[in-house]
Amino acid sequence: MSSNIRIGCASGFWGDTAMSVPALVHGGQLDFLVFDYLSEITMSLLAKAKQNLLIWAIHQTLFILQWPQI
Repeated sequence: MSSNIRIGCASGFWGDTAMSVPALVHGGQLDFLVFDYLSEITMSLLAKAKQNLLIWAIHQTLFILQWPQI
């Protein structure tokens, strides 16, 4: 009986490839698979996108409100 345990690790963050997990599952001969979701990267990117969307929406609203005056 082998005393070795094979542990694979995968990360999930914005822009990460979806191919690593299937490669580990099907070809890694693993006993366990651990995930590390790097939410601080993803959440900061989503917050920036939300901020940019909000700024865009405010500009569009101001443009529409000023349209009758043009």
